[in-house]
Amino acid sequence: MQHYLDQAAAYAAKQLDGSGFLNWLLPGILTQRRLSHWLDTRAIALPGEPDRRCDTVAGLEHATGQVSPEALVIEFKDRARGMPALEQLAEYALRIHREVPVQADLADRFAVGSVLVNLTGVQAVKVLVLQASALRNAQLKFKPVIRDLETRSGCAALRGIAAGRLSRCVLAWIPLLRGGQESAIIQRWKRLAETEADERKRSDYAALALVFAEAADREEVWRRALEGWNVKPSPIVEAWRQEGRQEGRAEGLAVLRAKLLHCLRRQLGSDLPAELRAQIENQTDLAVLDRWFDLALEAASLEQFRAALPPTANGQ
Repeated sequence: MQHYLDQAAAYAAKQLDGSGFLNWLLPGILTQRRLSHWLDTRAIALPGEPDRRCDTVAGLEHATGQVSPEALVIEFKDRARGMPALEQLAEYALRIHREVPVQADLADRFAVGSVLVNLTGVQAVKVLVLQASALRNAQLKFKPVIRDLETRSGCAALRGIAAGRLSRCVLAWIPLLRGGQESAIIQRWKRLAETEADERKRSDYAALALVFAEAADREEVWRRALEGWNVKPSPIVEAWRQEGRQEGRAEGLAVLRAKLLHCLRRQLGSDLPAELRAQIENQTDLAVLDRWFDLALEAASLEQFRAALPPTANGQ
């Protein structure tokens, strides 16, 4: 689910109202700075996850122009992950500093700050310290800003939106906040969302709220509350859902194939013929693989297992 939530969080942070999002997440950050752009970091993968990119790196400029440009790395996690998250973020921040120039062909580098946003859970480990006891004066310390969204008040966020202190883009995040499952908060959310004149944004608020409600195990109450609400589906969120279903199906196939092959090897105690392995690897029907798994559990020999397969599967 992480990749699906990555897309939703990046879209909610960048596309609805980037400055409004930063103002809510990090109060005061834009008092003397402005969000100039979101940095292109597509060439830099997150450490240990070569298929994942953090594309929420905000480029900040100081109002006076006398302070060097800054890069603010904002990494979203579906849940608090402790020390591994800090290690990954520290390594990524160093790569941003080293590999992303302020301008092409110039040696100037961004001053880099890091923010860890946990959509669910609370980060117990907040500081990464690398130090050898033999070198007491040598220390590497990494301390990002940490935002555990479930500790932030949903009621306070809605009051801020109603008073104009916060952007309506914060509506997308309400299901993740403290009290985000309460009926009174959801009803107030609907009233505020209805004040949005842009129909596309209203659709995005609702669709993203459902995505985040799912992450917080609050999807049922939010889906029920939004039934019949006059809003069109968000095409981009529907595309993410379809992509997520496809990824989930592919992962399910891979897991079931691996379980079946492991079961056959353990039950039968021998290497499997190459053609049988290929048949299993090429099977794309979860129900069929599930039936084959049951057959493997019952088979006393490889020959008995193959005999129980349909003719098209056992090479006959």
